[in-house]
Amino acid sequence: MQSFICLIAFPTLLNMMKIVNLDTYPINDNKSTRYQSIIQSSISQLDSQGFVKLHNFLQTKIVDELISSMLQLEQRGIGFYSNNSHNIFLEDDTNDSSSSTSSQSMNPHHIQLKSSKLILNAHDLAAHTELNDLFTSQSFVNFISSILKTKLYPSSDPYGKYYGNIFNLGDKLDWHCDQSELAFH
Repeated sequence: MQSFICLIAFPTLLNMMKIVNLDTYPINDNKSTRYQSIIQSSISQLDSQGFVKLHNFLQTKIVDELISSMLQLEQRGIGFYSNNSHNIFLEDDTNDSSSSTSSQSMNPHHIQLKSSKLILNAHDLAAHTELNDLFTSQSFVNFISSILKTKLYPSSDPYGKYYGNIFNLGDKLDWHCDQSELAFH
C-alpha cells in the first residue's frame, strides 16, 4: 500500500469548491463563526499535539485523482528518489563514531536516522492545476497563516513551491527538525 504527503492555492470560488470541502472548512469566509472556530481549534491542536489534522479537508475526488496521477508518474520513472542518512537536525555526523563515548552516542548530533521516499516536484505535478491554484490562493495561505500565527507567502519557485512524496514499502520520513521558517509541510 502506498501513501503520500502533499501540501497542496485557488483563484476562484468554483475552483476552491472542486478542491476544498468548503461546507466543513469555509476558508473563503474568514469572517464566519465557523471559520474562526476552526482556526481556534487548529491553534489549540497545534499547541497541544504539534500538528493539525483537518479531516476531509480536500475533496475526495481531487485526492483520488492526485494519487492516481502520482502513481502513474512513478510508473513512468518521473521523480527523484531520496535515500538519506542524517541526524535529527538533517545534518551528516562529521565525528568519527569509532571514538565515541557513551554520552557522545546519545547526543542527537550523533544518532543516525534514515529517510527515503520518491519526490515529485511542482513541475512534475504541473498537470494538476488544482495544486497550483490551492497553493497560490490567498484564502488558503491566509487560512494556514492564521493557524500558524505568522504571515506566509506563496512560493514562486516552479519546482519547489509544492511537492508530493511517495512512500513505498520500507520507505519512511524519520524524525527531524525543520530549520527553516520559510516552508511548511
